[in-house]
Amino acid sequence: MLLEGTYIFIEQLKQSRKKQRNPWADPLDAPEWQGLGWSLALYAWVARQLSRRPARKAPAGPAMTTPPCRATASDVFH
Repeated sequence: MLLEGTYIFIEQLKQSRKKQRNPWADPLDAPEWQGLGWSLALYAWVARQLSRRPARKAPAGPAMTTPPCRATASDVFH
């Protein structure tokens, strides 16, 4: 049994080395990543749900009490 397993392993190594792989190919197109296609559908669904959500209103409270900064370039670089 061990000898047969060794032969199978060696043949699989030979076959994998024979395959020409494109160095610029997307690694996520490999067969081991094909089962994760559902995650893209999930992300798209979440994005649609978030885009349909009404905008949040600003909380009621005191207005901004500090005046905005009125510095000029000559004040900053002087």
